[in-house]
Amino acid sequence: MKLLLSLPLFSLVSASPVSADRAVKPSRITFDALGRIDNDSLLVKVLATDGLVSLTNIPGFKQSKRRLMSNLHTCMLDLGDDIVTAHHFDDGTTRRSFATSTLPEVGAQPIKSLEDIPMNSNSESCQSFQRELSSFRSSVEAATNLFSL
Repeated sequence: MKLLLSLPLFSLVSASPVSADRAVKPSRITFDALGRIDNDSLLVKVLATDGLVSLTNIPGFKQSKRRLMSNLHTCMLDLGDDIVTAHHFDDGTTRRSFATSTLPEVGAQPIKSLEDIPMNSNSESCQSFQRELSSFRSSVEAATNLFSL
């Protein structure tokens, strides 16, 4: 029900013009409080007015994200431009990216090469990144499932 209610509200808010001068500071709701939400809750009120909420204190998320991200940059450099999409800008900046998605009841779905990281490579960063990915996804899945109840 929460997800069904938030989608129309998000559509209305995202279509509304927002002043570039106004900084948005989302309301914060803890993971534990999210499990006790009813129709009169702060979450419903915030989604109805701002359309944006920050979910905090997701079990294991902060530590997992730090471990995951601490290996990402070096892993992407180790893999090179053959596997990781790279765009080189005129000012000398290089942006490297790859992505993945996880679908309910289907699981991880590669978009661009994340699951294709060669685990037989000698890159310790890539191996550490890949090992941490499951824990990170589990934290995100727990929060998503609780939000969509």
